[in-house]
Amino acid sequence: WAQVNLGELSGWTSLTYLAPQVGGSFPDVSWLACFGNEPFWSMDVVVGGAARFVTPGADTLTFQAGSIEQANGRRGLFGLTAVSGAGQATMVLRQQACSDGSSDRSYGLDAVIVLRGERNATLSGCCSIAPK
Repeated sequence: WAQVNLGELSGWTSLTYLAPQVGGSFPDVSWLACFGNEPFWSMDVVVGGAARFVTPGADTLTFQAGSIEQANGRRGLFGLTAVSGAGQATMVLRQQACSDGSSDRSYGLDAVIVLRGERNATLSGCCSIAPK
């Protein structure tokens, strides 16, 4: 069995009905959807492409994202850096259960995002591998 997330849905399915897809297993994914609460924020990342950080009441920040790199000597721990003329966003991703705190949904990636530059903040939340 595997827990899966799709859009606003979360549930379980038999692995018999699933097949690996190119760009669909972590860390070799093409897109991440990350989010957190207090303050509410979201960050959509096209790996190797654009990353957009959104929080209510503030301008959207757009970055150029790099690739997802595994931490040396640590299984299940990864990093990604995204840069722009206005600053940098560094993401630390852990393969572990994560809950957004406001719904009963569970995710398989825990995230810490550190923003530096135009906006400075350290935020925690969850990520999901998003279909392109």
